[in-house]
Amino acid sequence: MGVKAAIAYVAATSLTVMMTISAAALPWHSTRFHTAGFITLFQMKTSLLFVQVPYMTASLRAVFGKRVTEGLKEGILLETAKERWCNPSVSVTVPFACDAFSTAFVVGIVVCIIIFFNFALLAVANYVLYCYFSGEKRKPEYRRTAAGLHLVATFILFIGLMLYVFEATVRLDSFGGGGIKLFAEATLAPGTEWGAKIAWLALAFQMLAGCLFFWIKAGDELTEDDIFTSQLQTTAQKAEMEKMALRVAASQRVRTPEPSYGAVGVWVQPTALPQSQLHPSPFLAPQQAKLSSPPALQPPLQQPPPAALQPPPPVPEFRPGTPNNPAW
Repeated sequence: MGVKAAIAYVAATSLTVMMTISAAALPWHSTRFHTAGFITLFQMKTSLLFVQVPYMTASLRAVFGKRVTEGLKEGILLETAKERWCNPSVSVTVPFACDAFSTAFVVGIVVCIIIFFNFALLAVANYVLYCYFSGEKRKPEYRRTAAGLHLVATFILFIGLMLYVFEATVRLDSFGGGGIKLFAEATLAPGTEWGAKIAWLALAFQMLAGCLFFWIKAGDELTEDDIFTSQLQTTAQKAEMEKMALRVAASQRVRTPEPSYGAVGVWVQPTALPQSQLHPSPFLAPQQAKLSSPPALQPPLQQPPPAALQPPPPVPEFRPGTPNNPAW
């Protein structure tokens, strides 16, 4: 049910956006002056930013002048029309034209900005709903955020339409005052055109789309208890990973070797230590300093030369009268 309601919401908001954009390009107000109730003398249609006069009699063109009526049949910006109709010579004939065009131009810009923000907020709301249904965990914050964005968009669109009705429409209805009795009377009915009607219809569709949030809810949506348990598990996992990282770092730490004697009392000099660390410390006791320092180098023992290199024994001399003389 939740997925079907979300699909219906996307379709309704898409239709709303297209309707509001189309309404911005259509006329929102029309004013007509007539004679005897059926002969049209002057007809003006006003959109959010433009004004167009499809029909104007030649006599009125002559009264207003070419400078004022130039380009009105094709349509001109409300700002340009304001500059032309705020002329004192024109204000004598049409007293409220300057105020009507000025207010309609400002309110039209505001409504255009509101329509843009309405589109942006609805787009973000649809994206948040997509994240809500496409994620592994259905977080209620996503659904509530989408509902809040939709509520804000609907509210500002309503404010914009009400602003146009009470500011622009009222002044455009009194465009020419009461007119001239029996000669050029203004239409008394509010001159609401299709642009305003479609905009109000889009607002109604948008309100109905907001009601779909009562059914937009996944069956496996996380509750508050599930979220609290998930946060506890995430915190515990992070703490365990930090402990494991510290253990690995401690096991891989390289310890500095210390000098010591071998098993047979031979001095073992570590190759990783610099020569400056092999000298005994002045803070050690004499016995410890003697043990911690290497023995002094002794000169090698002198070995006798080989027999081949020794000189021959001396030959005894034979002297008369000695035991060596056989004649003795």
